[in-house]
Amino acid sequence: MMMCRVATASGSAENYAERPPLPLDTTISVRDGDTVYRVHHYLGRWSCSCESFRRIGACWHIEVALKRCRGAEELTPASVAEAGVPDENPYVARNVAFRQRFQANIQTLRPTFDQQKPHTLWIGCSDSRVVPELIVDAGPGELFVHRNIGNIVPLPQSGDDCLSSVLSYALHHLPSVRDIVVCGHIDCGAMKALLNPPSAEAEPGLVRWLAQIGPFLAPTSNGRAYLRALIEANVHLQLQNLQQYEAVRERLRSGSLTLYGLLYDVRDGSLQELARVHDVEPTPPVGSAQDVGYEPALVSRQRRQS
Repeated sequence: MMMCRVATASGSAENYAERPPLPLDTTISVRDGDTVYRVHHYLGRWSCSCESFRRIGACWHIEVALKRCRGAEELTPASVAEAGVPDENPYVARNVAFRQRFQANIQTLRPTFDQQKPHTLWIGCSDSRVVPELIVDAGPGELFVHRNIGNIVPLPQSGDDCLSSVLSYALHHLPSVRDIVVCGHIDCGAMKALLNPPSAEAEPGLVRWLAQIGPFLAPTSNGRAYLRALIEANVHLQLQNLQQYEAVRERLRSGSLTLYGLLYDVRDGSLQELARVHDVEPTPPVGSAQDVGYEPALVSRQRRQS
């Protein structure tokens, strides 16, 4: 491990000499007033012992350490603010670490500067724990992403322009798109809301949104096992809804598109394939859950037992 000399926030340094390229495992001491903080770099990831890093995951000390170990002029709090990292904005402050990684990989990312060529349209849930790029280790330019409550694909006749415009743009203006993923996840709040409906008076928008799928999934029970069955059934239903769009059907017929139904487990980070569609499947008439064919297995079992 290499230990740099103490760098001070005022811009001076004690016995500092220009260093070679940053090692994979490095600890740098940065003085801020009367306090010295330990900034650690390991395998491309930075951390700091200061309260700011513990609170928001970023701090100007990391900028100081990076500049100092590369032999550049050191940043002070004032110069950090001038550079676009004001202390009062936690989101801009957290951009510091990302910008470092971005600059370190700028040659790899350069092809995405002028145009995007994603290989996948990802339709997922808005849940903050389900981040598509992290789940499949994708970089900028790989995924064209649409997220909403419950990873729902409204039918073409629903009048929902949000999903339909995303789908249209992906299939008509992004020829690189060859896959569409519908990804559900364990502990889905939308499916919980189907089991315990919210008040139409308090949350009318959510009630209307979930009404698009409630009649077809026909939730009749509760419990963790049933919830998972409902989550999986919803993914299958959205794959069926996707095939109601003519643009999707045309691409499936031509063999230039594949649909995937995936399930993400927020508890262990695993991803499971539930379904894969290579060609247009027969579409039953829209009616009940039984008609659509995606009634959860537990529901069928309960009805057989009764």
